[in-house]
Amino acid sequence: MLSKKYNFVILSVLSYDNLLRGRPAALTSELINRNYKMIFLEPPVSVLRYISDKGFNLKILKKFFLRRVSFDKTLIVVHQIPILPFGGYFKWIRKINYIFLMLQFRTIFKGIKMDFGNCIGIINDPWWSELLKSWKTKVLCYDCIDDIKVFSGSRKYPLYKKWHMELIKKVDMFFASAQTIKNDILAIDPTKKITYIPNAVDFPFFNTQASLVKDRMDLASIPRPILGFVGLVSWWIDTELIYETAVKLPNYSFVIIGPIRQPLKELPNIYLLGQKPYEEVPMYIRMFDVCLAPFKIDKVGNAADPLKIYEYLALGKPVVSTDIDELRKLDNLLYIAKNNADFVNCIEKALKERKGDLEIKRKKYAELNSWKARIDTMLQTISEYLESKKVQ
Repeated sequence: MLSKKYNFVILSVLSYDNLLRGRPAALTSELINRNYKMIFLEPPVSVLRYISDKGFNLKILKKFFLRRVSFDKTLIVVHQIPILPFGGYFKWIRKINYIFLMLQFRTIFKGIKMDFGNCIGIINDPWWSELLKSWKTKVLCYDCIDDIKVFSGSRKYPLYKKWHMELIKKVDMFFASAQTIKNDILAIDPTKKITYIPNAVDFPFFNTQASLVKDRMDLASIPRPILGFVGLVSWWIDTELIYETAVKLPNYSFVIIGPIRQPLKELPNIYLLGQKPYEEVPMYIRMFDVCLAPFKIDKVGNAADPLKIYEYLALGKPVVSTDIDELRKLDNLLYIAKNNADFVNCIEKALKERKGDLEIKRKKYAELNSWKARIDTMLQTISEYLESKKVQ
């Protein structure tokens, strides 16, 4: 296994304490459990974006501008650094931001005595590509966790595509969370070695949290059956499907836990409960009668390996999903709808399901697909690469 002499630096797409948690923080937690020293670089964020997400609050803004680094025994988090807005549209703004960030990072790295030359770098957002021109890690891994349009949107897609192509040329190894992503990279360069590492779940955490806590009061007053979704509602979620299904099933409650960034039509049986602390997510899922995964069936949806699926399965819940590529491997555990009408039929089937073997199989699958297992694969792959290069 990989020597503890190496440190890891995560160049993340999400902040470490993001309520949705995500793959970067999950991998970091598991590496910390293995006693590796970690540096977690949160993505810089424009002041306007920060205010739009958090609201205009002087106390929060002061923390945003002044907080830079948090230290722990094995974890250093470099918090979001404020940058100028509109860098995705104007090259001169990007240059100013990069110069400012390099000065900031140089000061921070000097203060924490960080030696990039002894670090294993894991990057999961193409945005970091430009800054990497000034840094040299022992090994650089590109952890491809979504289609790049998830990061860029439509308007900034050409720029992110350029950064993505640059990373494909410069990194030492690839990890892909979905087979579609792996195939897309191989279509660009068939010589690349890509390790398929799907998402996973912290199985002990989910089951412990679900068993220790009481029912959530904001769910207790909502009529059953409860059909629940946990996650970010953005443009890759089929909000029209949610609305159409809620219209067809007026006596069923549709509950969404998470931020809403895509318009969702109002109905009396659609309940938007907002974001919840990650520690509370298992208790909400436990109270769902059926869990939903209403992803759009398109290039972005087919490149997704929804992390929440593993969390739903960890609690043995019946799950109704749209027919995206990556979930077809789970057709024996999920109810996969072929079209909008079938989505309603699948919900009805899921609600009739009785507790028994299927619930046990779901939990067993989730237990086997843990972050521990994913890190085992990742460390083995990195170790083999280092050995092949005779640098270990």
